[in-house]
Parts: sequence; C-alpha cells; structure tokens
Amino acid sequence: MEFIPTDQFLAWAENLGIVLDPRYSSPKCLVHTPPSTERRFWNVPKSKNEVKHLVSHLMTSIGSWRCCYLWLRGGCWPNLNTPHDRLEAIRSIVEMGTAIPDGFEGAVKYAADEFNQLVGRITPYALCGVSVRDDLFILPDDGRCILQTDHHDVIHASYLDGADLNRLIEQMAGGGYSLPTELLDWTFKRPNWMTVSEEISDVE
Repeated sequence: MEFIPTDQFLAWAENLGIVLDPRYSSPKCLVHTPPSTERRFWNVPKSKNEVKHLVSHLMTSIGSWRCCYLWLRGGCWPNLNTPHDRLEAIRSIVEMGTAIPDGFEGAVKYAADEFNQLVGRITPYALCGVSVRDDLFILPDDGRCILQTDHHDVIHASYLDGADLNRLIEQMAGGGYSLPTELLDWTFKRPNWMTVSEEISDVE
C-alpha cells in the first residue's frame, strides 16, 4: 500500500484520460475525457458482509489489474476511524492496510496481492457514506473504468467502451448482482438504460 500525493496521482490519471470533472465545483468527481456515456450502477446491500462480497465480486469482474488507486472525492482523507486500543489498530491494518494519516491529500495505491485489504478499505465507504465527500473513486491501473461508491447507496461503473461495460454487467449478473429496475429515491434521475430495460420487459 502506498500514499500517492495529489499532483502525482492526477498527472497519472490525466495520462490515461481521467480528469477532475470541469462541469462542477469542488469537491469534484473523476471522469473520463471525453465524458463517458457508458455508465451503470448497482444497489448496495445493507450488511457489511454482503457489501464486502459485492465489492469483492465487482473488483474481480472488472478484469485483471496490477494495482488500483483509491481517491476520496476532493482528495483529502479525514481519519474517522481512530483505533481505541492496540488490538483494534492491528485488526484495522489487517482489514484495510496502514492507517491513512488524518488530512492526507492524494490517492492510496493497492497492489493486486493486497486485494483483501483493498476490499476492506472500500467497504465502509460503500456502506456508510452520508455526503459527497464520502464518495470514493476506484481506478484500476489500465484506466479503462472508473468505479465510484456513492453516498446514495449505489456503486457506479463508468467505461469508455460499451463492450467492456457489457462484459462487466454479465459478470455481475453471473454473481447474482443484476442491474436494479427501480430507483432507490427521488434524488436519482431515471437513466435511459433503466427505461429501455423496463420497456423490453413490458413487451415480453
């Protein structure tokens, strides 16, 4: 596990066609440039174990990668999980890797052989996010996809290549994670893919 300063991380991302979204004010999202229209999302379960299983299956389904970067929206990491004792500190390191220093600005890089710790780090953000600053971006080293945990209890996947996205959808469905057919709440704008899916279902 490595800590990557903001300027170094953003330079790496830009080289792969990933930039801070110029359409919105801070804290900004990471997006492909030109912006991708190939997006889907999956609902997040309610229990920690179920969320961990979903995240694990998602990280496997996106294909092979050598390392993966985590970037908290806005780039600054508050330390909200200070261990209460030594045992809790050790358990946290086993589950997520080294503690992120309070106020660290940048990305956290995990190697492929740190898969379990990567999943452990992502899970709390997918399960407990309450605002935009809790949204976590997950970037495999090839830059083909951008994953994002959302404080509205979903995980987004964005691709430039529609064929890559379709493969992910198939892999997720094979693991029991079909795309949702209904919106979780009124804050979501109904995406075209959900409308089309329901129209096809009605015809059948």
